[in-house]
Amino acid sequence: MAQQLQVCRDQLDPDVTTPLLIDFQQHLRKVSRSYWPGLFHWYDHPDIPRTNNDMERHFRTAHSRILRTTGQKGRTRRILHRSGAWELLGHPPTEAASLAALCQIAPTDLADARLRLRQHRNRFLLHTRSPRQTTAQLDRLEQEWLALPPTATA
Repeated sequence: MAQQLQVCRDQLDPDVTTPLLIDFQQHLRKVSRSYWPGLFHWYDHPDIPRTNNDMERHFRTAHSRILRTTGQKGRTRRILHRSGAWELLGHPPTEAASLAALCQIAPTDLADARLRLRQHRNRFLLHTRSPRQTTAQLDRLEQEWLALPPTATA
């Protein structure tokens, strides 16, 4: 792959006189030179996975669906990071189909899945942008700290 790109780069016409094309060639050479050291390193290591465009498509679909639902760019990324794989799973097309699918799941399995999701989301409770929420969280943490029993080293 590196050799193919090098051949393509070498075939750029050196006799170009159009300023726009000269600028483009210089930019292409500069970008290639700066990225070259890390651009093809995975080809030397068979254990590093290649890009999976199908998986990337799932991420883009989930991202665009959440963006359409919430209308907020920043929140979309946070939802994907916090909800993880749940957002990548296929969703039933209607509420009735969702209810029918949920009815087929044992209540204990559903409760376990909800608990795992809640525990996963709890890791992000301190991630906030609101000063009021931050102050409340710090006050709560301070109260929890003060409520801890003294230790032998304290």
